Amino acid sequence: MNWYKIAQYYKGWGNTFWIDPNGEIIDIGSETHHNWIYLNNDFLSMNYDIDFEEQIYEEISELGRELYDEELERLQNKKQELIGERGREKEDEYKKIIDEELKEVSEELKEFEGDSGRESAEEAARDSIFRGLGVRLVDELLKKDWVRGLKKHGRLYFEIDGFDNIKPINLIGNYIFDNVTEPQQMMEIGAFYHSVIFSFGELQESGMKLVDFISTRDFRRRPMGVR
Repeated sequence: MNWYKIAQYYKGWGNTFWIDPNGEIIDIGSETHHNWIYLNNDFLSMNYDIDFEEQIYEEISELGRELYDEELERLQNKKQELIGERGREKEDEYKKIIDEELKEVSEELKEFEGDSGRESAEEAARDSIFRGLGVRLVDELLKKDWVRGLKKHGRLYFEIDGFDNIKPINLIGNYIFDNVTEPQQMMEIGAFYHSVIFSFGELQESGMKLVDFISTRDFRRRPMGVR
């Protein structure tokens, strides 16, 4: 189940939801799962004792300091290189060129050493962390027995942390029997590099619980992708 490919197209075209560990359905409309986490840290903290905000800002601050120190060192080294190069240059024409570059670097360094440098470093850190944070936050909820769900193009998709944990599979089973009525309804359950595809009719005809039914199915091996 390649959630990356699905997510590229599903905003506005599909309906996303979470199933919490208690079986409650949290419908998040066309919002992405990771954006919903960003926007609902307070909700998760109050109702589930899950707080990502402190972790996020600690990481941003730490990386921001590292990026600031690296850029500061780069500018300082560049300035010293230009000073040394000017001292070795004998041609006045080239000295003028070096002087102009030295002036630009000195001004950039002076500006960077102020608040703007730290602000730009923190902004770069925030962008870097958030690029990969969505996957991590989704994975954190999956590890806590949450189920990630999506309805798209007539198919139901579910993602869990692994097939060795029956609790989220039972949550999916409850969801299916409470909400699905059409035998031809197709669905896919995935975890990491494995997924299983079946119809509601096949599940009904088996007379089994979902967790037992899945054990009789052939798993498809394909990458989940960057979600």
